Amino acid sequence: MARRTEHALVGAAIGAIGGVAYSMETHGLGNNAAPAVLASVVVGTISGCLPDLLEPPRFPGHRGVFHSILFLGVLGAGASGIIRRLEESDLEPRLKRLYAVLVVIAVLGVASHLVLDWRTPMGISLAG
Repeated sequence: MARRTEHALVGAAIGAIGGVAYSMETHGLGNNAAPAVLASVVVGTISGCLPDLLEPPRFPGHRGVFHSILFLGVLGAGASGIIRRLEESDLEPRLKRLYAVLVVIAVLGVASHLVLDWRTPMGISLAG
């Protein structure tokens, strides 16, 4: 089984990459970059651990629906809807982009969790 630290570190790395990419595109890596990168790392870390937070390893039923391809698909569809709503909102363009990046990081964090668990003998399921 992949350890919680693996899930957290991979999620944090995804967040860091997304946050740095967003910051470089938006305003370079000056002092203004730190909040976006920090937010991205936090979202990546939490989402990388999310399936285990929802279905803790100690509980029966671990690796149920929140460790499935179905959950990732539902999460992706929800993320798509959120991003669409962001595009239609009256928010400042930089904020729209940041929120969209954070939503994508959250989905990728969960996806990384599933990939790490898929590599184990227990694997993951299609629908829980």
